[in-house]
Amino acid sequence: MKRILVADDDNNTRLMLSKVLSKSNYKVVLAKDGREAIELLLTERFDFCIIDYYMPYINGIELIQLMKEQDNLKDIPFILLSATDKLETLEEAMQVGAKWYLRKSDLDITTLPSYINTITTLGFV
Repeated sequence: MKRILVADDDNNTRLMLSKVLSKSNYKVVLAKDGREAIELLLTERFDFCIIDYYMPYINGIELIQLMKEQDNLKDIPFILLSATDKLETLEEAMQVGAKWYLRKSDLDITTLPSYINTITTLGFV
């Protein structure tokens, strides 16, 4: 069973993603902020991450930068989520190596599990 870390400070988003992904046979671990996410990443193994851009303590960009500095974390594929549609946010995400960026308003929870499966199965990082 593939393990997914969902890091988002919005409780409703975390719970919705957990429910949808769990129904698709993913083991979902939740983090309420960037600090909790990095602690989990350093102590547990994950196959995929869904990371919110705006989080307290350590934001999504900082979390990705920390992941890229760790040999055991740098190849974990992830989706960066954001509630904003600012071009600067997308540019910043791409600068730190994000290959998958979704605005929360564009998030389609019905296709998300198959999207994640495609990314992890085909090795898109």
